[in-house]
Amino acid sequence: MGFEVDNIQLNFNQDSLWLLNVCLAVIMFGVALDLRVIDFKLLIKNPKPTLIGVFSQFLFLPFLTFLLVLVIEPIPSIAIGMILVAACPGGNISNFMTHLSKGNTALSINLTGIATLLALIMTPLNLKIWGSLYPPTTAILNEVSLDPVKLFKTISLILILPLIIGMSVNALNKRVAHKISKILKPVSIIIFIAFVVVAFSKNTDIFLEYFQYVVLIVLLHNGIAILSGYWVARLSGLSFQDQKTLAIETGIQNSGLGLILVFGFFKGLGGMAIVAAWWGIWHIISGLLISWYWSRNSGKTHQSIFKKAWYYCVKAYVFTAFQFYFSKIIIRGKKNIPKKGPVIFVANHQNALLDALVAAVFNERHTHFLVRADIFKKKWMRKLLGTLNMMPVFRVRDGMSSIKQNDQIFDYCSQLLNDGESILVFPEGNHSLKRRIRSLSKGFTRLAFGTLAKNSDLDIQIVPIGLNYENHQAFRKGVGIYFGKPVSAKEFYNQSDSHTSALKLKDRVEEEMKKLVTHIDDLNRYDEILAQLETTQHDYLNPEKANELIEMINRREGINERSHYPMTVKVNYLFGLVNSLIGLFNFLPLQVWKSISGKIKDPVMVGTLKFAVGITIFPIYYLLLSFLSGWFFGVGYGLATLILLSLSLPYYRK
Repeated sequence: MGFEVDNIQLNFNQDSLWLLNVCLAVIMFGVALDLRVIDFKLLIKNPKPTLIGVFSQFLFLPFLTFLLVLVIEPIPSIAIGMILVAACPGGNISNFMTHLSKGNTALSINLTGIATLLALIMTPLNLKIWGSLYPPTTAILNEVSLDPVKLFKTISLILILPLIIGMSVNALNKRVAHKISKILKPVSIIIFIAFVVVAFSKNTDIFLEYFQYVVLIVLLHNGIAILSGYWVARLSGLSFQDQKTLAIETGIQNSGLGLILVFGFFKGLGGMAIVAAWWGIWHIISGLLISWYWSRNSGKTHQSIFKKAWYYCVKAYVFTAFQFYFSKIIIRGKKNIPKKGPVIFVANHQNALLDALVAAVFNERHTHFLVRADIFKKKWMRKLLGTLNMMPVFRVRDGMSSIKQNDQIFDYCSQLLNDGESILVFPEGNHSLKRRIRSLSKGFTRLAFGTLAKNSDLDIQIVPIGLNYENHQAFRKGVGIYFGKPVSAKEFYNQSDSHTSALKLKDRVEEEMKKLVTHIDDLNRYDEILAQLETTQHDYLNPEKANELIEMINRREGINERSHYPMTVKVNYLFGLVNSLIGLFNFLPLQVWKSISGKIKDPVMVGTLKFAVGITIFPIYYLLLSFLSGWFFGVGYGLATLILLSLSLPYYRK
């Protein structure tokens, strides 16, 4: 029988197809030997892990696969192959790999059984839905007749019937079932791999020709599957043991079922066969590698690696969002940041959580944050901020009993510094819109000297940061980030007189920070000086120039207003029309923002909440409009809608 799609032709006869069905049925029988009826009853008592696993495997992975297809645009047969693999239930070796990785084997077995049952409905349903949304694969589905009765029989014979027989053997004689399972599992895996190799040996030239296109796609697809399973479990609050289990269950797909569906129902889809076959080989390799790694490393070590990956992904996303949010981004003094070794970044605090994001995103170090404890009150917020390296620091207003918790936080920070990590602190204690450096607390000196007391050889560098905003609350205004010259804490440390040492270090850092921001020192004349700066239309992103002007004002010298950005007002009716149109297209997310902004009591939080709405509501809204546009008019129109909406937003003024 010949199979041809996208000029790929594979030779595969009916005897080979029959052998593949038998092979997969035997594999499923081996898996079912570990299943018990009581395992399904236990799901009623604790359904959360299983429900999250089903969501990850049958809903989230097919959705991510569709997005991946839209991005890389593979040839149609490969695209439908990717969608088919994502629509299949978990693979037969996931239980063994979960056990090897020290995951939740019982959960893995339960998920395999549930997924196998759900595959009767979810596999053809996912294939039909996501395959129909991508025009090139829609054409393939229209040419192929998926007989639902025949499909039901096929899945029942190779998955459901062996499942029932295997569970029956286990119920009748557990000892016999265990012995058979112990032999059958490794043998069935070897047989399946051998089958794939032999079946495709007759098509070596074709396989090698298209292998280069498939190998990277499958590697990327499988990596996304494993990571998605892990993060769905992690963000759902499951244990680390369950996180490993869902990562493996989502990343190990039943590609054998995929091959049967390719050769049993699709005519000429050679690209599908190559994808499913390579998945069948590669997910064994990737699954064994990650299981071996987890079996040899503690949860803490592993989670730190994934936590860093998550941190850098969020950092990249926020960095991209800042390009839209700010009209101008000025960065000075990055060469002052030590490439290695312990660093304490000390920044001014004018714009709530936005300060932490700006200070971290625009430096190259992997940074941990000490932030106000009151934002950690809600459990979900505590978990989210924890994944982004944010740690609570308690103040007197949080209660004297809470202050004691700072000792544990500071001990952890000392360990981070010993490991050569960097920490960001805001020693002003709270945020304020005033353009000045307020008196610094000695918290960062306590952290530095406390660490040196344990390890006097450490060279802890204190790097001052000056954050400057054109307008703290407005969208599409500029920001300036200035990194000052590092100050060595070791040079100030005197164990016999730590109090005086701390004061000297604090004063030195405070002096450096005043050079990096617009600093109005005289509080009695603050409003007067600020008003005079405003009349010059001064660029607040240039703190050196601003401080020169402030010095002139303090000396009672006149300022030639004409020499500094004179104010000009022009009425541009065309811009007003365009701005109105942009506002019309963004009506819904703008209404969300208006409803939130009316409830903000602290004006310092306006900028942070505005940015939060910008990186959540707007992308969802844009993706929804683009999806609808692509659904009705085609993928090209959908992408054009997404691009136009994204490019138009930076020109909106409100």
